Amino acid sequence: MPTHSRKKLVGAAVTTAVLTVWMLTPGQEAQAATPFLTVDFSSSTGSPLGGYGRGLLHGINADFPDAANVAPLNPTEWRLGDPGYNGATTTPPYDYFHVYGTTAHYNPAQTEVITSDFIADPTYNPQYANPSATNWNTLCYNVAAGVVAAGQSPTFDLINEPDQGVDGATSTWLSTGSTSWDDCYAGVRSADPSAQIAGPSISYSSVADLETFLSDQSAKGKLPNVLTWHFDAPQTLASDASALRTWMTAHSIAQIPLVLQEALTSGSVGHPGQTVDYFAAAVEGSVTVGHACWGESGLPNGNTCEEPMLDGILNLTQTRRAEWYAYADYAAMAGNAVATSTSDITHIDGLATADPATNKATVLLGANDNYAGGTVNVVLNGLGSLPFIGGAASVRVAVQTLAPGTGAASQPVASDTTYTISSGSATVPISLARYSAARLTIMATSSDVTDSSWANLGGTLSDSPAIASTGSSNLFAFVRGSDGALYASRYNGSSWAAWSGSAWNNTTGAGDIGGPSGGTFVGAPAAVAWGGNVTVTVRGTDNALWIDTLSSAGTWGGWASLGGTLASSPALASQNGSDLEAFARNSSGGVSTTQYNGTSWSSWTSLGGTVIGDPTAVSRSNGVVTVYAKHADNSVWETYWTTVGGWSAWSSIGGNLSSSPNISAESSTEESLFGRGQSGALLRDTWTSTAGWSGWTTVGSGGPTYGTMTGTPATVSRGSGSTDVLVWSSDGPLAYLPTS
Repeated sequence: MPTHSRKKLVGAAVTTAVLTVWMLTPGQEAQAATPFLTVDFSSSTGSPLGGYGRGLLHGINADFPDAANVAPLNPTEWRLGDPGYNGATTTPPYDYFHVYGTTAHYNPAQTEVITSDFIADPTYNPQYANPSATNWNTLCYNVAAGVVAAGQSPTFDLINEPDQGVDGATSTWLSTGSTSWDDCYAGVRSADPSAQIAGPSISYSSVADLETFLSDQSAKGKLPNVLTWHFDAPQTLASDASALRTWMTAHSIAQIPLVLQEALTSGSVGHPGQTVDYFAAAVEGSVTVGHACWGESGLPNGNTCEEPMLDGILNLTQTRRAEWYAYADYAAMAGNAVATSTSDITHIDGLATADPATNKATVLLGANDNYAGGTVNVVLNGLGSLPFIGGAASVRVAVQTLAPGTGAASQPVASDTTYTISSGSATVPISLARYSAARLTIMATSSDVTDSSWANLGGTLSDSPAIASTGSSNLFAFVRGSDGALYASRYNGSSWAAWSGSAWNNTTGAGDIGGPSGGTFVGAPAAVAWGGNVTVTVRGTDNALWIDTLSSAGTWGGWASLGGTLASSPALASQNGSDLEAFARNSSGGVSTTQYNGTSWSSWTSLGGTVIGDPTAVSRSNGVVTVYAKHADNSVWETYWTTVGGWSAWSSIGGNLSSSPNISAESSTEESLFGRGQSGALLRDTWTSTAGWSGWTTVGSGGPTYGTMTGTPATVSRGSGSTDVLVWSSDGPLAYLPTS
């Protein structure tokens, strides 16, 4: 029987046997009873998978979602649309960057501005009611001029779905040569001659129509820098991309990067299986694919993103949907791409990597909307070529499944099984429902990947944790629960208190602390111990900094606002037993601070910098405070304060993190920086006054669940040579690791 065979990055060999035909629901196609995805580990490409599947995540509210929900996805690009939903002005220049100017935890150079979304709303642009060439030219000029004035350099997507006759066009480029495109192109180039331009964003897959557009614009000298279109058939994406590239070469047009902006439509969008299918197609076709959008809290009609037809990967409460985990799994696929192929491209697809650095291999498998459900056999060939398997007689495979639906709190482990290797191969049967996905972690049977040194503290988290210590036998863990409230658990030197939904009980050491805004807050908490007290700060739903303190007597003082306009979760540090310093990213992308001197808090002041995510801070001795934050290139930067010199300039200490960093101080001469690496593992870099930074290394196995974690770790030192770590486990609960 013919098979679909890949020769590129995502390759794999697959065969299938037709045994029966599934009973179908309306709209589904007939499928083989047992389709196969075959992975050939002897056919590694020797290069990484690439970020093709992580492009163009939609979202127009810079402060949503939280950094903890952004960083693990490591997106390659963002899309911004009509700013009117977020309070833009209604007169020129329309305050286009009311939203864009606050996207400081994203990289501005990775942002795409959908020009037509800015000018297609008559409420904000009355000229649109009667468009003309002059209006289009002027309106597009205004958008680009606003960008230049803001000092930003995004990509401009000029026009949306011109084949539908939208965006005010009286006719389309398909019949008239793109009047709207020409006018908008001229307006943008007039404001910014070096602007990156994307288009034409046609609404359906048609190689012929894109060729018509390219021919027309090549003759006019108005070709885009990025070729974009909308598409909903991953099965033919690679072949269509190949046809376009061949056509461009034949017509002497330099190759233009291909971007698929809207890959999923109608009912198929909110599902992890379809998401994985697009990852596979994107990698094979070398096409950047953006096919989801963030939930959006400010939109009318309760829509979950700026385009009502598309579902979000987060709920409006920032609860992770199942497809969020599919994105995160793809982003964490470290090592080299491995050849895969599917026996049934119309129903299933997948991709794989092997990472000798972590002694693991990963396979993602997805079922699309045509699949009726049943068993999929994942055939693992060439296992002997994996250094950590070699000539072993068996292989260990952990399977985590993702079912479609909303409100996913974790990625549960479905099985962890040892399979016999025969002639270098093993077959893993996966029960896969329609729209579902599975992640397979392949490792040696001797691997202690469910690291027993980690303690499972349970709980249901909705962001990264915080930790503080009041002594060698007292630790406090703080988390944001699924209801948005703050919960606490105390460690008494021998055990952690069980989580409780009741009010704080100092005897049991656990309870619900609530939150400042209707009992809730956003983002991750921060905590520090000082003078026998423990202070917790959070970002309120009003974006102000709020604070509550647990006294040495065991009572909470109540939430109080310190004001400010935060664009991140806060950080806390204390130099001694009487003062505190709070830090947060501001709306300009720098870090701001406020200090408590034992009596009152100071006004907010800026420390400058250009950072993303959440800052972290520590004082290793009186007279020294150090602040760390992640830069747009995923490296860590620092600034420090001393009594003599004040604040230093920001400087890079390197690294390549997928999370924000977290710092602890073991002594006055030693600090340890922790973060989540690109493969999902917990990393550590230690500084000493005598040797400087040691370099990033993996902590233990890398995490409590198959060597991974999620979000940003929380760390604290109880004394010289001892650091305690809390992480959000990849499969859901809070995990605790005492380290040295």
